[in-house]
Amino acid sequence: MTSVPLQQSAGNVTLRVSPSTPVERLSQIRRRRKRTCRDVFQEILQASGASDTEHKAWRITLVDRMDRDRVERRKAKEKERDMQQEMLALLKQETEMLETLVDLQVQQICARLPLQPIDSCIPGPRYTHTTHSQDIPG
Repeated sequence: MTSVPLQQSAGNVTLRVSPSTPVERLSQIRRRRKRTCRDVFQEILQASGASDTEHKAWRITLVDRMDRDRVERRKAKEKERDMQQEMLALLKQETEMLETLVDLQVQQICARLPLQPIDSCIPGPRYTHTTHSQDIPG
């Protein structure tokens, strides 16, 4: 095993030893407690030297921003729903108007006088019926 530089923590001087083989390294990794997002966040805060009050203020700001975003999304959904309802109402009105217009057209067509025969208007040759059996030699 190889040694790593000395590390000071709270006045104690300790010598950390790193494993020399991949198997030792893997077993050391497996023995470690899994880090959660909160653990990582705490480590980052400690490394950056951020104070507890700054952390709380940041969290409050973040929560407030998320709440505002949630309210804005809800309002946008409600507005979209209202606009869809208005559009459906307009389409329903247009449909009713078209149905009324079609009914009026049907009434007008039914109320017209029947067409007059065109025999009296345009003189033309009369249709005569011929039988084809006379034309065929037999």
